[in-house]
Amino acid sequence: MKPYIEQKVSGGATISAKDLEDLIKLNLGNKLVKEWRLYAADSDYYLPSYAVADTIIRQSRMKELASPSGNKLRGQSFDCDDFSLLLKARFAYAAYREPQKYQNRPYCFGIVWGLLPFPFPHSMNWLVTDAKEFYFVEPQRQEIIPLNQCQHYRYINFIMV
Repeated sequence: MKPYIEQKVSGGATISAKDLEDLIKLNLGNKLVKEWRLYAADSDYYLPSYAVADTIIRQSRMKELASPSGNKLRGQSFDCDDFSLLLKARFAYAAYREPQKYQNRPYCFGIVWGLLPFPFPHSMNWLVTDAKEFYFVEPQRQEIIPLNQCQHYRYINFIMV
């Protein structure tokens, strides 16, 4: 049985917010706190290919902001949550630039907070691809991390898409 119903659109597939919640539960299960919640502002989301997501992440140039030669980090005023918000905005802008390509749907890409990895509180990004694979994304390193490399991620309490 499929964990969600996929809708085909020009250039890819979409997932409803409800089906996305089920997919997250299926993939993250024991990593979620009991009271976790998905904050979904839209009814459905476009599932990008891994290559498309990787291109947006690489073109974001987030590494330059995190590197010692770039802007210096300023404590809590420009830390992990700020990086994850900026990368989420890059994906929003990418969808805005080509609304017809994705039938005016946002990417299935968001922000996650938890002990990532345990015991460190951290904010990152996440995505689900058209291959129905869930990934975490470390925006400061522009790194896409497969779920099987996240054994020590725990106590996820906030997921926004």
